[in-house]
Amino acid sequence: MTPVMSAPDRDGVPPLPRQRPRGAADPGRDPHPPVDHARVFDAAPVPLLLLAPDLIVVDANRAWRAAFAAGGTVAGRPVDELLPRSPDDPGGTGPAALRAGLVRARDGRRPDVGRAQRCDVRLPDGGGWAQRWWDYRTVPLLDEAGAVVLLVHRADDVTGQHSAADALSGLATTVSALAGAETRADLLRELFRHGRPGLGADVLAVALLEPGGTHLAVLGTRGRGEEPPGRVPVSSPASMAVAAAGRSVLHPGGPAADPPFPGLRAWAALPLRAGRRPLGSVLLGWAAPRDLDDDAVRVLEAFAAECSQAVARVARIEAERRRGHAARGLAETLQRSVLADPPRRPQFEIAVRYRPAAREAQVGGDWYDAFLSGVGETTLAVGDVSGHDWTAAAVAGQLRNMLRGVASALPGQDLGRVLAALDRALRDSGASTLATALVARVVEPAVPGPARAWRLEWSSAGHLPPLLLRPGGAASLLDRPVNLLLGVDPLAPRQQHAADLGLGATVLLYTDGLVERRDAPLDDGLARLVAAGRDLVTRPVDELCDELIARMAPDLTDDIALLALRVRDRTG
Repeated sequence: MTPVMSAPDRDGVPPLPRQRPRGAADPGRDPHPPVDHARVFDAAPVPLLLLAPDLIVVDANRAWRAAFAAGGTVAGRPVDELLPRSPDDPGGTGPAALRAGLVRARDGRRPDVGRAQRCDVRLPDGGGWAQRWWDYRTVPLLDEAGAVVLLVHRADDVTGQHSAADALSGLATTVSALAGAETRADLLRELFRHGRPGLGADVLAVALLEPGGTHLAVLGTRGRGEEPPGRVPVSSPASMAVAAAGRSVLHPGGPAADPPFPGLRAWAALPLRAGRRPLGSVLLGWAAPRDLDDDAVRVLEAFAAECSQAVARVARIEAERRRGHAARGLAETLQRSVLADPPRRPQFEIAVRYRPAAREAQVGGDWYDAFLSGVGETTLAVGDVSGHDWTAAAVAGQLRNMLRGVASALPGQDLGRVLAALDRALRDSGASTLATALVARVVEPAVPGPARAWRLEWSSAGHLPPLLLRPGGAASLLDRPVNLLLGVDPLAPRQQHAADLGLGATVLLYTDGLVERRDAPLDDGLARLVAAGRDLVTRPVDELCDELIARMAPDLTDDIALLALRVRDRTG
């Protein structure tokens, strides 16, 4: 409704306008002025292009010229000249897809639609190319005879939507890859392998807070092997330091005096945090300006949150692993300190082995010992204290030392009495634990001679039977009735057993880690041991021990103590 102004009042101030009744004509004005279609076309807010049937441009509106950075004369040029292929996308099909859509609309004389076609555009300041994705729609204008006289082409920039969809897909792939990382090296490798291409970045860099909190250790990649400087002070004005302090830095494009890495036109640096604890920052950079709208920023923030969780999780795993290694090292030192070298006697070859299980922060109570206990006597012992902790390792050391003391106090005594005394000593020490043990003694033959037989005597407190290997290839378990474990009843009677050891015979003492498996009965493991011993009977005792462990327990799921004694077939 056109307002009608009344005459000024006496003070010269015009009164409020009076409204003309609805439908009344404005005298002196054409109620239907002619429409300036060229002006409407040029002012349309969406990019529009008019083309002749031969695909020569007739006109382009301001929105199209701005979107495609088309300077100079546009009319009269082939459309292919206005949409050259970007050197950053040598295999791109966007310009060709646009031309094909125009041809389909012209030849089919009906509208043609294209979705999410890549067609990069030149940057207006001559700074290279910007990646763009477009939805197309081409409508043919027909004359009265049905011939195409013009093509009206519309292009809608959907780069933000396409980038967000790609970024979400890349984010999902990256999150899946990060979930399996258990070391910082694995984490960074998967992050650079999947995160940079997944989010369409030219540069991805991670800055992690160093111990002490004064510097950030920076790692980055362009996908071509370049690495940025290694350290940045946390007080630096650099984008990654600012982000590590808790404030995101978003630079979508435009001039920048000091980009974080050479060649970047746009970047986003975001904090990495575990709760309120700062971990560092992550930076993604692009060689061309980047639309960092709300959707894009939300994807980047989700990416940074996933990176934060992965960094915190890997840091916990590595810290636990370091503590486990330290505890394991101390425990093994403790155990090895009580595992003495065997005595050297010309009549015997003796080999000992101790192999800890392949697990972190767990120690066992397996132990062995070999020592001279009297004139012409060599004592052998092996045992296993229940549990996998410091207490088990400490009790194992106590048992070894107490056994030496008992054997010295009872030279030549029945080994059943020796084990009974060891059981009482264990009780008196206050150690409330259970343990298996086998004590053996090799005694010189009573009658010297080339065919003399040594005597093996032993007593078992719930332990596995010795393995006897004979030079001819025979292998058998010295399976005799066993007595109670140590720590149950120190007053229970215990028996001694005996067997002959001819020249070249080998006796093997071991703990259950050599033969026990969770998925098989113990008898199966003992049968495998006998078979393996039969195959290896001719090997030197050092090789025999190593090969037995390799065959019987290649994955080392439990601690193993192993002791082998062979009677030489000649003195040397």
